[in-house]
Amino acid sequence: MTDQHRAAWHGGDPDAAAAAVVTFADPDTDKPLHGHALAAHAADFMARFPGEFTFTGGGDVLTWTLTAAHRAPTSASRRPARR
Repeated sequence: MTDQHRAAWHGGDPDAAAAAVVTFADPDTDKPLHGHALAAHAADFMARFPGEFTFTGGGDVLTWTLTAAHRAPTSASRRPARR
């Protein structure tokens, strides 16, 4: 899984990134994503943060660091604040 996921992010392929994992969650998601919703999220993220992804870890847990230009607001900053 991790080799496919890494290759997908390095290749800028959101569909392959989504296919390489069962679910995905981060601060920009309201709930874990999978399938088409995850591919759309990955495509949006790749467009907003073009750059190099460095991955560490393996197995079921993958940690990554991004070094990139920030070209647009994050999804979290576009959502209304929760009160």
